[in-house]
Amino acid sequence: MSGKKFRALGFAICIIILLLMAVPAVSATVTYYSQEEPVISPEGLKINSYKIFGDLPDVFTDDDITALYMLQYESTGYNQLVIDQPGGLFFVITDPQGNSARSGSNYIGKTIYPGDYINVKETISFDKPGVWKISPGYTVITGAGMQKVSNPKDWQVAEINVIGRENPKPDLIIENIMADFDSVNGIISRISYTIRNIGDADSDPSITALFADSNRIDTVSNVGYLPPGESITIFEPVSVKYSGSTSLIEAQADYNEQINETDDENNLYETIIDNPGFADSFENTGGGVISNINTISDSNTRPSVAAEYNQCSVQVQGCADICFICGVVGLLSILLSILSFALGYFYGLNKNCENQVRWMRSKIDFLRSDKDDCKITLDEEDEDITEKMEEELEKAIDNLKNNKQE
Repeated sequence: MSGKKFRALGFAICIIILLLMAVPAVSATVTYYSQEEPVISPEGLKINSYKIFGDLPDVFTDDDITALYMLQYESTGYNQLVIDQPGGLFFVITDPQGNSARSGSNYIGKTIYPGDYINVKETISFDKPGVWKISPGYTVITGAGMQKVSNPKDWQVAEINVIGRENPKPDLIIENIMADFDSVNGIISRISYTIRNIGDADSDPSITALFADSNRIDTVSNVGYLPPGESITIFEPVSVKYSGSTSLIEAQADYNEQINETDDENNLYETIIDNPGFADSFENTGGGVISNINTISDSNTRPSVAAEYNQCSVQVQGCADICFICGVVGLLSILLSILSFALGYFYGLNKNCENQVRWMRSKIDFLRSDKDDCKITLDEEDEDITEKMEEELEKAIDNLKNNKQE
């Protein structure tokens, strides 16, 4: 096998390893509406593609969907169009009661010429159930007469059925906890946490309770009005004396259960932090989180520290599995490098052997030459040397052939 074939084989092995390591990420979307064929307006603006899509099979109130259309200008006598107020390029949204409004305001002031393409994309949500209508819209000034014109009424209309949510409620969760320290006096001086409303309705003001090593901290943490999907980070000054290398910090949203939530069992969040002065990595500095545990609990029952460490062990086992896979991949890479080096080395030996054979043949031809400018009289000793060289040459040729066959 030649050197080029060896290199090609090594390259192919590398490609196979990369393909095996690659994990494709598939992002599924649901199409709610797709245009069947292009439509064109009197101004020569043609919709080549119009789609409405989202992430869920059904569309509920307050869900986000995406509307997208591609516009092409095909001249019908106008040299150019100028996109103008109001709205520029937009979508016309009509609710179930027939009330219309614009969504988006794009490319205002842009001049478009025959053959130009423009994409318009907007994120739309609905605040009530029923059948909604969505249509592409535009406002342009024509080159002939400088007239301002708009899209035709009901131009390529898509109908979306929006389902109402039953009894929408807020749902408060804690996402993160951090702590600041007075390491000189061994005190936790401030606790910060992020609270989010993952529900479908607004959350009224609530109270979050803070705990250190399962003891309630004498601090009332007030959280204000929080709309759906929104979050806020709260910073609370505290004064908690610590005596160990770590502290268990807990935050429980809606501690007094004043909010009617979708799920009351996901309000508690726990974090183990390193205390400065005990952990080398945090000497005379602020603290840091070494593990986060989002625990299902209520205000009366909180998981034990033993249960928490069981969850930590599961996380550590997951990390060990990942490290094992990385180690296997690294070992394969090393073996591939050794194989490539060996192939290159044997290829070099073959090349060197070929060069030696050529040299010996040229030397024999020189010794046997009977040209006038190179007359040499061979005695018996020289004949013996020549025969030995021929034998060595034949052996070298046989070895070379065997190597190539292998």
